[in-house]
Amino acid sequence: MFHYKLRTLLIVLALGPPIVAAVISSRWGRRVVTPRLRVENFTQLKIGMSQAQVEKLLGGAPGNYGQYSENSGFMTLERYPSPPGSIERVWFDDANRFELYFDAQSGQLVGQHERARYSQSPATH
Repeated sequence: MFHYKLRTLLIVLALGPPIVAAVISSRWGRRVVTPRLRVENFTQLKIGMSQAQVEKLLGGAPGNYGQYSENSGFMTLERYPSPPGSIERVWFDDANRFELYFDAQSGQLVGQHERARYSQSPATH
């Protein structure tokens, strides 16, 4: 009985620290990778592309890729008329805003607009 307990204790002491170290490094050693808006690919967008093709070029689904809230910045007000029968989808980060229009029936890109100036910044109280 004593040998069984001693052997179990030795196994726990031998295997415990490496297991604990592995768990700690996997939990806290992992870097969080935030997707980024691939601004450099905006010029590659072509009328007729599917939303999936656009997402592949821009780095993901429509949404905010910036650090700050979209309600905390500045945007120029150009008058870009949305194509009839289209649905607007917006990709943006802290310095860029792409407004893309997809046909409601076919889902193909039918219009695109890049804001001349756009910025998001920390909210001020």
